[in-house]
Amino acid sequence: MRSENCLFLTSHFSLLTYYYRMKKTIIIVCISVILTGLTFFLLSPRLSELKKRDIHIAFAGGINGNFKTDVGTAVNGIKLYIDKINKAGGIEGRKIKLRLFDDKDRPDIAMKVASEIGEDKDILLVIGHFLSSTSLAAGKLYKRYGIPVITASATATSVTLENEWYFRVIPHNAFQGIFIAYYCRTLSSRSVCFVFQNDPYGLSVAEPFERTVQDIGLEIKIKESFDAGSKNANEQLEKIAYNLSRVEEPGVIFLALYPDIAAKLIIALKQSGKPYSIIGTDTLTSESFIEEFKKNDLEKTSPGYYSDNIYSTSPFLMDTANEKAYYFRKEFIKEYGGEPPWLTASHYDAAATAVEALRKTGIQDDGTVQLYRKKIRSSLAAMSNSENGIKGVGGYINFDKNGDSNRPLSVGFYKNHRFIPAFSMYEAGAESEQKKDILEGILEGRSIRIGNLLLNKTDVVYTGIAVNEISNLNLKKGTCTADFYLWFRYKGDLNIADIRFVNSVMPVQLDSPISDVSEDGIRLSLYRLQADFRMDTDFRRYPFDSQTVCIRFCHERLTREELIYVSDVWGQPETVRRKHSGKIKLESGERWKVTRALSYQDIITYSSSIPDALNSRQTVNYSRFNTEILIDRQNFREIKAIFPIALIMTGLYAVCFIRHKRYNIRALSLTVILTATVFFHRELAAGLKSEYITVVGYAFFTEYLLIALSLLLTGLLFTLDRQGKTEKQKQIVLAEKILYPCLVFAAALMMMFIA
Repeated sequence: MRSENCLFLTSHFSLLTYYYRMKKTIIIVCISVILTGLTFFLLSPRLSELKKRDIHIAFAGGINGNFKTDVGTAVNGIKLYIDKINKAGGIEGRKIKLRLFDDKDRPDIAMKVASEIGEDKDILLVIGHFLSSTSLAAGKLYKRYGIPVITASATATSVTLENEWYFRVIPHNAFQGIFIAYYCRTLSSRSVCFVFQNDPYGLSVAEPFERTVQDIGLEIKIKESFDAGSKNANEQLEKIAYNLSRVEEPGVIFLALYPDIAAKLIIALKQSGKPYSIIGTDTLTSESFIEEFKKNDLEKTSPGYYSDNIYSTSPFLMDTANEKAYYFRKEFIKEYGGEPPWLTASHYDAAATAVEALRKTGIQDDGTVQLYRKKIRSSLAAMSNSENGIKGVGGYINFDKNGDSNRPLSVGFYKNHRFIPAFSMYEAGAESEQKKDILEGILEGRSIRIGNLLLNKTDVVYTGIAVNEISNLNLKKGTCTADFYLWFRYKGDLNIADIRFVNSVMPVQLDSPISDVSEDGIRLSLYRLQADFRMDTDFRRYPFDSQTVCIRFCHERLTREELIYVSDVWGQPETVRRKHSGKIKLESGERWKVTRALSYQDIITYSSSIPDALNSRQTVNYSRFNTEILIDRQNFREIKAIFPIALIMTGLYAVCFIRHKRYNIRALSLTVILTATVFFHRELAAGLKSEYITVVGYAFFTEYLLIALSLLLTGLLFTLDRQGKTEKQKQIVLAEKILYPCLVFAAALMMMFIA
């Protein structure tokens, strides 16, 4: 009896000691948490002082002015880039803060805005202003305050001239005027007429245009100026339209006007019923240009009635842009939806240029705003060549002595309110070419030179693929057979059939076209092909996976400087419309469903087989056309095959409900489950295609871990039972019931993340 009492007292003393230690641990943890929180609370003011200050930059433009729609698209481009930089940690830990200033598109307000920005003690750099007139007015004050400015829309040559604080990331008006003069010759015109805005913008385009037209031997039939500030502006437009309508064979009519004025004049001209060839500056690619047309009843009922076939230059054209623009487009669509206008792209590039200058400057907290403004200007001026500049979505950005960045302009025309690439472009040529070849190219019209920039003619080929059937789907090899129509729409004498399918299993040659017709100088060549292609396979989400059937090709010889493929927006040829059902037939032993088909162009790079003077291989870029067809798995056979995995998971969870005293039954159950797991793992690994094993392995690896954990807990239950710690056993079983689903859920999330 005495021994039993001693045992009772000893057990109670041990229990009290255990609870005392537990309480002591809890008290220590609580005190630590309280002290840590108090420390952070007391130090929070000091920590905030150590936080790096934001970098302030400004945007100035007509946020509520006449061109507020276009200004809104410009601001979107700046925000898109700055948000990306801030999400990545900013510039050396400093976030960029964008501050917006509204000049209402008025020069007098622009001067007040410039003064406000200049006096600000935080703003280091400005992007703006939007118009040439407001930029010129504000530029004088920015020069006085010594604050660097980058414009991505004001194209008047005088904006940057004699103002070392102003920089521009798109070609200026003088460059545009010369470029358009040459392009008038490309449009097979022997004469021109032109109308220009009688202000700094219009004059800076018209004067170089007129000089260049005379130099290359084109006849000027009529020259008209328009004064937007006049009280009789409408009468002026009517008179200009009347004068142009009286000219016989006017050739190309060039418009250096603001978008709303240009649209009104075009409508007035086309109402006469005569066909006109019209080209304008980049102002004609703004959203406000097409919006002006949409006010007209005929344009509403028949989109393109007045606007179709109007040519214009643009600093950026998505269809023919570089590979960096491809990712920019994805960013824009994700954030705003729709296609990015050129103003968004140019201001995205302006923001990228500003960030690069800020990064090179190395902003600290110890300098004055005047000092850093001066350093930023120096960083911008140092971007004097392609090595020191940046590669933007619109091309390389580097500044000349006047702060201008002149590079090839894209040319396009309107079709059903969409601005699409022209059949001829000009890309920057290599100065390493022989002088004789350059001279011959200029004389033959294949090349033009503007200042120090050599531009070579590039052909644009509209391309389309319509897939009829996908068969012989072999996912183990990652191949399939595609039967499809392929067509090219182009101008000129091109060896269009000399192409290379870059992902075909065997080389594919184009035979004679099944249709080859020409209309209005546009040639349409149609082919039908059947060949085996390598797929882009991805089995990480099996059995809920999607696979991509791809058809990719580039020209065998012509580089991207000579030929660019773009997705055809003209619609399918008549033969394809008659014979193609509009649906892709999918022949496969498994059930798959076509969910999406898209076509786009990008760039593929190869190493040149000819070494340069330093005996190093040069890279050569080719325009590549891609058609991708996404297919989703619709077969549940594989889902049934992984049923044992779910069954084993259920069995493991059922073990958690076995009473804690029955640890021997738990151990036996786990042994059976482990044996079944190994058996099914081997069976499924042998039965499934090799590319699926990785995914199945993830699931079985999770099960092995859970079995090991359950065995460990069973051993712990046995030990506690020997020690008589029943309450501890119950707590462990309860924890196991809660922990198990959490672990399974965490493993599923991890697998989804890996996939």
